Amino acid sequence: MKNIDSILHLELRPFVADNKGEDYYSPLFRSLKPIKENFTPHYSINFTAPELSPKVKYYKRLIDNSIIEELNELFNSTPNNDTALVLFRRKKLFDKVAYFLKEIKQYIDRNNYDLSTIISQHTDFSIDLQHSECTYIFNYLQTSLIRCCMEFQSHFIDIIEEDKRLCIADFYTQILQKQAPENTFITEIIHIEISQEEETKTTKAEIKDENFLSFEYINFGTNPDAVQNLYDSLKNVAKMISPQTKLTDFKKIFSGKEITNPIVWIGSPTELYYFVRYIHGINHFVKDTNKQQWNIACRCFVKEDGSLFDKAKLKALKTPAEKSKKKIEAAANQLNA
Repeated sequence: MKNIDSILHLELRPFVADNKGEDYYSPLFRSLKPIKENFTPHYSINFTAPELSPKVKYYKRLIDNSIIEELNELFNSTPNNDTALVLFRRKKLFDKVAYFLKEIKQYIDRNNYDLSTIISQHTDFSIDLQHSECTYIFNYLQTSLIRCCMEFQSHFIDIIEEDKRLCIADFYTQILQKQAPENTFITEIIHIEISQEEETKTTKAEIKDENFLSFEYINFGTNPDAVQNLYDSLKNVAKMISPQTKLTDFKKIFSGKEITNPIVWIGSPTELYYFVRYIHGINHFVKDTNKQQWNIACRCFVKEDGSLFDKAKLKALKTPAEKSKKKIEAAANQLNA
């Protein structure tokens, strides 16, 4: 993790006086190609803070590449049947990450790099751009390091003793000595094995029901204001969809018609799962889709980075925490007007 060490201690420190702007960082970002994961990921990061400058995009990719490179090397050089080596490398990785996390906490506390200062809709990045950039970089780095340890643990979960296994909250309470935030931006990916026969059946069912292009609100023709109220609530109150979402695009996902511009879901996958379940299976605010609600959800919504949700993973998720659940229900109940 040489680049991470450099971000914290050497020439890549983002808070050092820096007059380089877009013309400097944009070419750097374009030339820094993403490193491919040579493993099946168990966790993903859905970081909701805005990528507010080319410098931030460059540092984010630098951090992503550093983490993936570290994990690729660890998984490639650590045999699953060598328990002693796995436990040794786990401890070495954990100690290194713990050291970095404590350093990051000092930077955040000392310089007021509180993430809430750049997530707020009222933030003016022009006032102190470098402070906002550093806030993003150090918080994203913190999240990525925790995800790195969780990936290693999941890869060798059968080898690591139960009493030494950590959950995401443990990194906050045990290392950072504070309560874990409500949203850690790290989501577990649920992997489900599907047999060839089941896959064939699913494909046939999707072809058979391809006429279900989007959800159809039961009162779409008589009460269009309810959809607008849902849009306002999801965007401005619950903050589950992108602030850039257009009302015309949002209305279309409840029209039963084909989707051309899917909605960017910035909540967690678990929250999307519960939203779909609540409007389709619990309260029936939308018409029955002949069990195609998860296919439709994956047509109507995309992740913040533009990638698609996986239907099998989405439908296998569980109900989110009570606070998220209530926000979703309050928003979705606008359709009951």
